[in-house]
Order: sequence, then structure tokens, then C-alpha cells
Amino acid sequence: MEKILILLALIICLFLNLATYAPPVSFYLDLVTNLQSYLLCIQLILTIFLAYQLVRYRKKFIFFAVIILLVLNFRIFSEIKNFYFFKHSYPSSQASKAPPLNLYFAKLNSLSSLSNLKQQISDTKANVLIIKNYNPSITGNLISALRTSAEMKILEYHKADFDLLLLTEFKWEIIQDNFDQQQSLPSYFVARIELNQETKTKLLFLNALDPLIEDNFHTNKAYCRRLATLVKNNQEPHIVVGSFLATPHSQCYNWFTTKERAYDSLWGKGLVQTWKADSYLINLKLDHIFYNKFWNLNSASTLPSIDRFHFPQSASFTFDHNFSKSALANSDKS
Repeated sequence: MEKILILLALIICLFLNLATYAPPVSFYLDLVTNLQSYLLCIQLILTIFLAYQLVRYRKKFIFFAVIILLVLNFRIFSEIKNFYFFKHSYPSSQASKAPPLNLYFAKLNSLSSLSNLKQQISDTKANVLIIKNYNPSITGNLISALRTSAEMKILEYHKADFDLLLLTEFKWEIIQDNFDQQQSLPSYFVARIELNQETKTKLLFLNALDPLIEDNFHTNKAYCRRLATLVKNNQEPHIVVGSFLATPHSQCYNWFTTKERAYDSLWGKGLVQTWKADSYLINLKLDHIFYNKFWNLNSASTLPSIDRFHFPQSASFTFDHNFSKSALANSDKS
């Protein structure tokens, strides 16, 4: 009976790992893999149980079972490290020549309070704003309020099925976008922002389509892969922000954080949720801010809800000139 229980535990753990690493073919499976943090906790408990049995009975087959489970548990150890113990690099005592880039991102479906939005922008000292607004009735008031509350200029204002509002204090240039799309596609842009004469960065943005529609799910993945490729191919400062509608266990997320060597600004803060603001049962992290090693992260957080669905996010970055010089020197050598 004892061997049967141990074999059953191994089969369960193997199934959990296969479900974890298998790329989801639909958003529903993506949501299932979002539960892997909890499922892998069960796996860790089983490992501890088997280790106890090993100490108690000292049987060889239990020893091999523990070794197998420890190998399978590598994923959960990695997740715990990133989500709870990840340490971001912080600015050195030497003052940066460039001003900090204070980013504020909000996705609005039903804005509850315009004054709360203005207060959040003021509190975070935001100098780069990206606001996705799905309520055209408030667009005019939103633009006028932001113009008066923050002395910023609008980068782009795109009005189709939705509104995209971009404001910044810095010089800017749109390099790529699909604002003139003739069909329903994820909206994205790549902009170059100049903090000062010496410091320029690329800002990449993506707003995904409703992933519950199967065709949209695959389209979102294709656009996510496109931006991830841009990040990989450009050895220069970049920040990626948007509503990816993909969990931290999705392929889209891993393309940035694993293969493309970018960092999640909310790593080290636990399992943070960005959706759904009006529910205590359904909580997922679908909106993300990524950055690369050219930046030091000063602070990052989700902010109190001003919308029924998405929590706003803020992140403050300082440019790392020391890393920039070493990266450029290495690129020259190669």
C-alpha cells in the first residue's frame, strides 16, 4: 500500500509538471496553468512527506522518489525566488545624469473617479503616461484634465474602437505602430524617448485583444512574440508595458523574462494581481511592465483601483550609465 501511495504521488507530480511546461493552446488553459503555483505547493508537500518517510523507513525506492521530486520541484523554487525574493538592482550613490523615468499605466473601462486618477499621477510624479480608455464619453474631459494637471504634451491620440492616450515630458518619436490597422488587431507601438541628450530609450507597448476568442489568443501571441524579438535584437535600453492579457506562466510572459533577459518590475513583491479589481475570487496578473539591465528600478507597485477591472501600475526607473558604458564597450569588442 505504501509503494502504491508513493507511486501515485510521483504520477500526480509528473502530471503537474507536464501541465506547467506545456504551452497553452487557449486562454482557458493559460488560466489553468496560472494555478500552478498552488498545485506545485502540493507537489512540495508531497516531497516533504516522502522525505519524512525516507528518514523513517530508510528504503531505497523512497530515496529515488525523493530525488525525482526534488528535480521536479526545480520550477517552484525558481518561482518562489522570482516572485518573493528577487532583488532588483538599485541606483548607486553616484547621481545619474538623466532624470528618472516615472511611468504610469492605466487601462480604463469605467473610470470611477477622474480626481483619483489625477491624484495618482501626482503622487507617482509620473512623467510618462500611457492610458488605454474604452469609454469615449470621458475622453474629452480626460485629455483636458491631464493637460491642466500635468504639464505634458500628447504623443499620440488614436481613436478607433478604443482610445490610446500617451503623454510625456520628454522628446519622443514613434518608430513603429499599427494605428492605421484596417482590422481588429492588438494595438502596439514602439517609441523612442529622449530623457536628455545622452540618454535615449525605447518604449514598447502592447494592448492585446480579448483572449477568450481563440483566434484572438493566437494573434496576441504572435504580436507578443514580435515585440519580444524587437527587445532581443536591440542591445539598448528598453521598457515594455501593456495589457498583455497573459499570466506570468504563459509563453508570452516567458518570451520576455526568460529568453529575452528582461525583468518584471513587480518581481519580489509576491503574487500581485492587476485584474479583476471588482472581484475577490478572480485575481490574475495580466498587465506587465518589463525592463532590461540598462535601468535601475527605484520603485514599482500596483495602485488602488480607479476602474472595475484593471489596477493601475507605476514604476520609476533610473538610467544606469555604468552598465551602458560597459555594454557599449563589449559590443565594440565583438
